[in-house]
Amino acid sequence: MSEWTTWFNALDEGKKEQVRSAVAGETTSLDLSGGKFTHIPHRLFIDCRALTKLNLGGCTSLAALPEFIAQLQALTMLGLGGCT
Repeated sequence: MSEWTTWFNALDEGKKEQVRSAVAGETTSLDLSGGKFTHIPHRLFIDCRALTKLNLGGCTSLAALPEFIAQLQALTMLGLGGCT
């Protein structure tokens, strides 16, 4: 099973639908707040380059932001509230 599949399958259904919409280019906003993941796969940043808003608030298990986040050149808002 790929890293992407494992990560995606761990999301709750509401978050999965948001990721699907962002990957399909149907939305430029993605709210992954409260996620229990420890990392974000590189593919998210490749597939969602049009994101303008990314909320990772409350993702307390996320150890660090990947350097791939720089690929989100349209990003204007990054929510990290409640992250440690």
